[in-house]
Amino acid sequence: MPILRVIPVLLLALVACSTVYLRPATAIVGVTLLDGSGKAPTPDTTVVIRGDRIVSVGASPPRGAVVIQGAGLTLTPGFVDMHNHSGGGLERDPTAATQVSQGITTMVLGQDGGSEFPVGPYLDGLDVSVNVLTFVGQSTLRKRVMGDHTGREASAFVRPCALRCLALSRRSRGGSRCCPRAALAYLP
Repeated sequence: MPILRVIPVLLLALVACSTVYLRPATAIVGVTLLDGSGKAPTPDTTVVIRGDRIVSVGASPPRGAVVIQGAGLTLTPGFVDMHNHSGGGLERDPTAATQVSQGITTMVLGQDGGSEFPVGPYLDGLDVSVNVLTFVGQSTLRKRVMGDHTGREASAFVRPCALRCLALSRRSRGGSRCCPRAALAYLP
């Protein structure tokens, strides 16, 4: 009798685990693979994708897979653009066509001290085709704390305003792990 209770649970677990394999597969065959590890390129490789996941590398394409011939081409992981100024452009072009066409899949914004504020809602509101990470801009925080009185010496800013800036930064991030970014050469 206890075995009859276990069978439905096992069947449910089996179905849940196998749904990724029920999706149609795409196989990119014959590519030279640069896997980002620093190892030598692997020529004549097959990469199998189901949904948004790579499920195997080096294997033969599964039966029924859509096959893309990659002979003479190189396949790499997506690139990270660590210094990007396309924040406003993402709202106009959520496909990020100019970045994606170069292989960029992750963009870092706010590196020069300016950023959207607050950051958390900004990131939550983006519906774009790339991953986006942003710093909380030091200039953005400074302007919020000091207003338009930016002609003061930086030393006059640092001591009395730094804690307020950090508190604003924490609130802006909405629990994210992105940190304030200082570009002290730039005025707000």
